Amino acid sequence: MKAEFDQYAGDYCRLLEEALPSTERAEYFSTYKVDLLAQRVQHQSVAAVLDFGCGTGRSIPYLAKAFPEATIYGFDPSEECLKLAESRSNALFESEIERLPKGHFDIILAANVFHHVSVDERPAVLKTCASLLADEGRIALFEHNPFNPLTRWVFERCVFDRDAQMLPMSEAKNLAKNAGLTVSFNAYTLFVPPSLRRLRFIERALGRLPLGAQYYVEISK
Repeated sequence: MKAEFDQYAGDYCRLLEEALPSTERAEYFSTYKVDLLAQRVQHQSVAAVLDFGCGTGRSIPYLAKAFPEATIYGFDPSEECLKLAESRSNALFESEIERLPKGHFDIILAANVFHHVSVDERPAVLKTCASLLADEGRIALFEHNPFNPLTRWVFERCVFDRDAQMLPMSEAKNLAKNAGLTVSFNAYTLFVPPSLRRLRFIERALGRLPLGAQYYVEISK
């Protein structure tokens, strides 16, 4: 994984906001993912959480709030992004994947990371994530839904997605299967825009429809 985001580190938040429709804010999407993840693992003991591909650390504060008893780690190959992340949080950050403890993490959040990984490298990256999981741990993989027109519009507007390649949910599930891993849950998400967030309760009934802006695949050993 190349440190391609070094050039965007200082302007990451601004560039992301500019790519979104004027009525939406990036913070909503960060909190949405962590809230969904917290609901999924509410009966699980969580001692260590890894934000894999954490960038400038936007999700770190929400992970720390959702899992107050856990040690929060952030990994990203971009050292410039990590400098900003470290200035905003006291989480443990690492730019070298080999330095992360094997078999240690109860949760690994990979939020919109795999579309930045080249297609031929995706199997190896997922296997690396799996090697970091504790025995009962799980990978929470969130990705853009390429079948959603608005998502594609935002994706094409975002400067740091220019060389990225979306992966549909079927590909994410096949990656897990081919790596000898188990998909324990999957659903499409983000049907409701921020302005209608009070209606988010209806999304559980819509999870099988490939219309949400993103999707969630939960992977375990």
